[in-house]
Amino acid sequence: MLKQNRLICHFELAALLFISLIALNGCSKSDEASSINTLYEQGIINCQKGRFDEGIKYFDKILELEPHHYFAYLNRGKAYREKTEYESAIADFNKCIQIDPSNPEAYFELGGAWGNQGKFEEAISLYTKAIKVDVNFTKAHGARAIMKTMLGRVDSAIEDLNDAIEIDPQYPMLYIIRGQALDLKGDCQAAIVDFEKAMSFDPDNFNTSGNIAWVLATCPNNDSRNGKKALELAAQALELEAEHFNFHAMAAACAEIGDFRKAIIYQKKAVQELKENTPANRFEKTYREKQLKDYLNQLRSYENNIPWHVR
Repeated sequence: MLKQNRLICHFELAALLFISLIALNGCSKSDEASSINTLYEQGIINCQKGRFDEGIKYFDKILELEPHHYFAYLNRGKAYREKTEYESAIADFNKCIQIDPSNPEAYFELGGAWGNQGKFEEAISLYTKAIKVDVNFTKAHGARAIMKTMLGRVDSAIEDLNDAIEIDPQYPMLYIIRGQALDLKGDCQAAIVDFEKAMSFDPDNFNTSGNIAWVLATCPNNDSRNGKKALELAAQALELEAEHFNFHAMAAACAEIGDFRKAIIYQKKAVQELKENTPANRFEKTYREKQLKDYLNQLRSYENNIPWHVR
């Protein structure tokens, strides 16, 4: 099960180092640099706090002073994307590419703008361009893998993730995404290894107990299933976060040990929690629709006293 969190803008204060210095009438270069730095910092801070309209105003002011300011366009585009104003976001990212075609970041963000709209092929094309510019741009490998998985190209997605992990073996999210792809392939043991690897980096922020519980409860290989262990791990996951994925993992674990009454209760909670989630964009809507269909199929299976095993 591919669990996709909301795509979030990454606004880097470190990018202040790249701000261009130009002269204005009545201002020295140092005065102008200080002004741009201040505007940029305020734009970043406002966006980090979710005040995207305010952040955009600061980036607008920078572009009045420096019309070719790469990072003002880049971060304004991110803010527009968070507001789902995709035409404006795409225009800003394209402007970045025009200013500096050798920087992979704008291709990556442009891919995100297309992906948010459910345009997965377009997103893959842009992530591929980012990788061509910088083969070691790990985020693009991971994002392209997610888009490929949405299109059912799981083997190709795993290849991308293998490449990304070879580049950056300390990036926990890559192991989670690969574990989910391996689960879709029915490669249960490899999926569990990846989930455990991700959790070994930072158990608080990358707790994959629910993912492991799901695999142990639903693996198509009889020898790899362990309902009791799945039940234990699903309970741990729910204690940390009572959300739909963990409810559906608990339901699968209950069904695996033959407790279909509880399986139905937990699966209905999973369905309800998922229905209450409001998609932020077309990507999330598309994925939620698929999840809901899967959850309802699982519920029907439990109502017929049949455990759910990944086909």
